[in-house]
Formats: sequence, structure tokens, C-alpha cells
Amino acid sequence: QADEIDAVATFAKTVGADLMVEVDVTTCDPLMWADMLHYTNVEHDYGVRYWELGNELDLELVSGATDIPVGADYVARYKEYYRALKAVDPSISIVGPSTASHEEDGFFNPMSRFIDPLTLDPEIVADQMLDVLSYHHYPLWNHSGGIVTADDMFAFFGTPEDRSREHIDHCAADKRALLDDRGHPNALIAVTEFNAIAATQPTSLAFNHAQAL
Repeated sequence: QADEIDAVATFAKTVGADLMVEVDVTTCDPLMWADMLHYTNVEHDYGVRYWELGNELDLELVSGATDIPVGADYVARYKEYYRALKAVDPSISIVGPSTASHEEDGFFNPMSRFIDPLTLDPEIVADQMLDVLSYHHYPLWNHSGGIVTADDMFAFFGTPEDRSREHIDHCAADKRALLDDRGHPNALIAVTEFNAIAATQPTSLAFNHAQAL
């Protein structure tokens, strides 16, 4: 609602933060979101810079959702939203695909389902329609097989499969190389969700100084 937008815009201005709007693309309604952009950046001078198209669609898909646009369908929908939003305010940055994972893992498969189709699409490349490549990153997983320790959190050893700091260290560099190689030299990289642990069990590490670091 408008009062919610007004409130968050006031808060962002108070603390000197930029705003990002998470855009629902499972229900395809780009004109509704363009109307919201008109409200934030034309009717009001809120200057909302980032508009992210989707949220963990790879996770939603493997969780059983049946309305998820995948591959070419996601790309087609991305273009619809891109054009509708940029027509209102060409200065904004369009962000995507906001996957829960960021490497082909045999489960989420974010590369083949979302990142590859988006970054390899000829029109996306030719018209430079990808402003920001985004993904989420939770390097450690607290599950029934054991509890993550502080040593795990700060480790810099092991293979990428160990999800250690070694993994964190190379993932953004890999994405930069991918974008440059595929013709997106000006696209930024954004980790739009980050936490050291994705936890399904209570852990003190979620609330201590190590986690804050």
C-alpha cells in the first residue's frame, strides 16, 4: 500500500540507504509494477534504484511450485518487466535472477534454469538489458548431519563442496568472469541475501559476534 511505500522511503532517507524492490514475476503483471515505479520515482522523489525480478525461483521450483517461469519463459518475462519499468524511469537498475543457489548443483540447478538463459540470450546481450546479476549465498548449511561450528565458519580450506571460505572467495570472481565472457562488461554483481548459515536447527552461531562478522 502507498503508506507502506512512504514509510520505507522515509526510513531509507533517514539512514542514507538505497532501496530495492523485490518484484513478483510468478504472477505476470509488469504494468502493475510499472505503476508502483511511477509512484516511487515520478509522483514522489523516492529514487528507488534497484528492481529485482524474482526471488529464489529455483528454490520455489524444487519446493513444488507450479507457476514458476523457467529458462526461456523467465527470460521472456524478464524482458516484459524490463521494458515496462525502463519506460517509466530509464535510470533504474534491473536486477536478476535472484537465485537461492548460484552454481549448478544437481538440485537447484540455477545455472541451466535461470542464469545461463538470462546471460546468454542474444537480445539481452545486444541491448545490455542485464544491469545487475544477483544471487543469494549461504555458504554453510546446518542440518541433521551435524551442527556448524565457529571453526567451520572461519575455515579457509577444503574443496568448494565443503562450502568453506575458499568457496566464498572464488564465487564472485567466477561470476565476473562469466559476465565478461558473455558480453556483460557493465553488469554489476549483487549478493542480495547473505548469511553464514542457512539453519534448520537452532544454533548459537546465528546470534553471536562470529555471525555478525
